[in-house]
Amino acid sequence: MKLLTQGRARRFGISNFTFRQMEHAWNYTNGKIFTNQIEYHIHLSQDKIKSFADDHGILITAYSPLGHNGYVLREEKLQPIVEKYNVTVAQVCLARLLQQGCVVIPRSKNEGRMKENLASLSLTLDEEDLAVIASLPKHYRYINPPFAPKWDE
Repeated sequence: MKLLTQGRARRFGISNFTFRQMEHAWNYTNGKIFTNQIEYHIHLSQDKIKSFADDHGILITAYSPLGHNGYVLREEKLQPIVEKYNVTVAQVCLARLLQQGCVVIPRSKNEGRMKENLASLSLTLDEEDLAVIASLPKHYRYINPPFAPKWDE
């Protein structure tokens, strides 16, 4: 906040804030939060945080959008979508988050995968595809170290 008031920063973000922490930070900063960087993918519901963010103009930056170690890439229920568009599971997962207005930051050292990830920008999933994704289990938090906060239910 000090950097903002001094004009030395235009925006700031928070990371891994629970709903309650994000709400507190919003009130404390008079609504100056630009983004909350959280674990977010097809296997983890962050509805409460996403809803608050949407209502308050806060971007969600999804880290591990393919699950830690690519766990979501093994999701067999996405195969019909993959075949329908002739794309990869990663592209489907990233496109879903992008269509929700999220910023995605998948990690890869492989140039081919980086290009593949960028191609997800041109994929638009339809309502049927989104319904399949919505039906998947949403309770897998792949990154949950012992020092993590108590995540909101």
